[in-house]
Amino acid sequence: MDVGVRLANDTEEAIWNFLCVARIDGFDSARKSMLRVGNDRRAVMGAVLKLFRGDTDETPLLAFASEAKGSGDEFYANLYLGLYREAQGDKEGARRFLTLATKSKY
Repeated sequence: MDVGVRLANDTEEAIWNFLCVARIDGFDSARKSMLRVGNDRRAVMGAVLKLFRGDTDETPLLAFASEAKGSGDEFYANLYLGLYREAQGDKEGARRFLTLATKSKY
């Protein structure tokens, strides 16, 4: 895939592409070939994108997960933390965050 491809503001497309590449070619390869996207107006998704690109650690998403109880932000923070952990090969961490996402009221 041409890594020069830029998607408007489709953060999810870039993340799901990352997850597929990570499964086939490994986490580091997925990060190197990550699709570029514009700014997402949703703060939680901006934090997700920065985590997957390697621009930040999990701290911002952990804050969304703990401070936004019952909201979409809590759900998405836990969902993408779980998927991130799975891409890294951390099955236990993935299970923990994905379980939290399923328990969200959202």
